[in-house]
Amino acid sequence: MPHPSSHPAKLSRRRFTQSAAATLASGLLWPLDSAQALARRPAGPQRRVKNVLMLAVDDLRPELGCYGKRHIHSPRIDRFAASATRFDRAYCQFPQCGPSRCSLFAGVRPETARQADGPVTHIDRNAMYRELATLPAHLTAQGYRTACFGKLYHHPADDTKSWTDPHPDDREALAPIWGYPGYGLASNVEHTARIRRERRAAGQQGYFNGPSVEAADLPDDAYYDGITTNRTVAMLRDMASDAERPFFLAAGWYKPHLAFCAPKRYWDLYDRDAIEPATNNEHPGGAPGAAINPWAMNELRGYSDIPDEGPLSEAKQRELIHGYYACVSFIDAQIGRVLDALDSLGLADDTVVLLWGDHGFHLGENGHWTKNINWELSHHSPLLIRTPDLRDGQSTRGLTEFVDIYPTIVEACGLPQPAHELEGQSLLPLMQRPDRAWKSAAFTLFANNLSMRTDCYRYTPYADRNGDPAGVELYDLDHDPGANVNVANQPQYQSIRKQLAAQHAAGWRAARAEL
Repeated sequence: MPHPSSHPAKLSRRRFTQSAAATLASGLLWPLDSAQALARRPAGPQRRVKNVLMLAVDDLRPELGCYGKRHIHSPRIDRFAASATRFDRAYCQFPQCGPSRCSLFAGVRPETARQADGPVTHIDRNAMYRELATLPAHLTAQGYRTACFGKLYHHPADDTKSWTDPHPDDREALAPIWGYPGYGLASNVEHTARIRRERRAAGQQGYFNGPSVEAADLPDDAYYDGITTNRTVAMLRDMASDAERPFFLAAGWYKPHLAFCAPKRYWDLYDRDAIEPATNNEHPGGAPGAAINPWAMNELRGYSDIPDEGPLSEAKQRELIHGYYACVSFIDAQIGRVLDALDSLGLADDTVVLLWGDHGFHLGENGHWTKNINWELSHHSPLLIRTPDLRDGQSTRGLTEFVDIYPTIVEACGLPQPAHELEGQSLLPLMQRPDRAWKSAAFTLFANNLSMRTDCYRYTPYADRNGDPAGVELYDLDHDPGANVNVANQPQYQSIRKQLAAQHAAGWRAARAEL
């Protein structure tokens, strides 16, 4: 499915125009003339209330330099992490884009807002979510100017009522690719024509998408994610002009979501021959059939260069991992531009900054690619938070959940609680004492099966469509960090299994940190 694109829209009484064009970026990419260099401004007067800058990255797993993964080129995120709190054991509430984001912005767990026909992917289509104040709605009600660009919800049109400056309508910028009336191509005509041909050929073969990778020699803002950066920086400058009004600005980037498309220079940062495919490339031993999601790999299988079934060749695995790394570095550069703008505008000392990836991701580990499964790598996510009062780089191993983000922002900004119950906990006490005792478990829902991560274990009981037991997974992550062997039925783990079953039944309320 194509990702939303860019469209000149009203942004604080200003219209930004842009030329559309060029190629796939998880769908598509199109160019925009490079933005003018950002002029430095002196620091303005101190604001009474803290601003919030949220940086969201699709499909980003905690494979970054600041998480000890030195093979990844992520210098801008690493620099930010040096002044932030790094959460080493942060977990999403649902290992899929839409439900994860709905839960995060509502401050409510997906099992609370569940609906009969499946996970909540559109916040506007769920009766419970529609009645509560989402994070942007709550900040808007407190007098904030609120704006967003890129991928925040799964669909940009969701929750538009909550923002003072809703996501721009991107339909016209999709026109060059999808044939809607609108802008003509300003550049990269040949490149776009090739992508059209590849998409057409893929469609004729029964594939939904074209190739899974792209390394075009194009500027950053030839891709939608580069346009998101341009828009975010422009809005940041506009918001900085009003020192009396606090702001909540959220930017979401699509990469490193498939397709793995990034400008060639980011591919050039890596030597493909040095990339090693996952060695634990089989499903976990002893995993019940209910744990193996039969359609979870469809996201990857739908690309024209990926076989319909069977293992991927080593060469293809290397290419995909290379593409993922390149996309991470591409987004690292975008985040760096936004953070540089925050600094140059004199806003950093008044702004809470958060960076998160919406869920985890598999790159062949456990015989799986992408997400959509109840396994550790699908749930484990990056989370970095910096507040004006806590700017020393530090880390914590406390178990944290994305449902904690809403209450953290509320407390960090000194705001009243929303009318509805927030089902997470503010992380400020943990940031103030990173080694303190914290939650005893984190919970993630997928396919109506609730998985529990404790200090040492991941425990997941499965049920079939009739609610009958369909197996249990138990992974001893202290001794098997790759989660390669399900020990649920091993005799020596029966006492632990019984304890975990009781803890799972007690639920998230019983797992809350004592303050």
